[in-house]
Amino acid sequence: MIEQMNQNKFSLKRFIPALLSFLLCIGAATIFHPCEAKEDGTWMHCHDVQTAVIAGSIFLTALLIGSGIIQSKRYVITMHIAAAICSGAMFFLPGIIMPMCMMHTMRCYAVMQPFVRIMSALVCIFSLLETVKNLKKE
Repeated sequence: MIEQMNQNKFSLKRFIPALLSFLLCIGAATIFHPCEAKEDGTWMHCHDVQTAVIAGSIFLTALLIGSGIIQSKRYVITMHIAAAICSGAMFFLPGIIMPMCMMHTMRCYAVMQPFVRIMSALVCIFSLLETVKNLKKE
């Protein structure tokens, strides 16, 4: 019984990428949000980017929580590779895949874009590290 518990050892390190993607979601929705609404009450393009980042980071969080819970190495490796690909795509989302505001001095370029790029790069790096760690165990 004790040997089985040591083999299925629960480690919080497995949830670091999920925590980072959750922080990406919370940060994009609160502190690192894009520009305010226009004077006429309409929203700029950067709010579409914010919505896509929040939706993508919710998906990443769910995927990475699942990879922390599942015990099958094959599924964990597949989920981490998928998370690395998704977070890599999210790196290019603000300003390249989706257009943002016209002026590069606005909040979406000055605050949101660097935050999304840094956090998505960290999620990608930690997902790849978990993939390599699981491949070495196999």
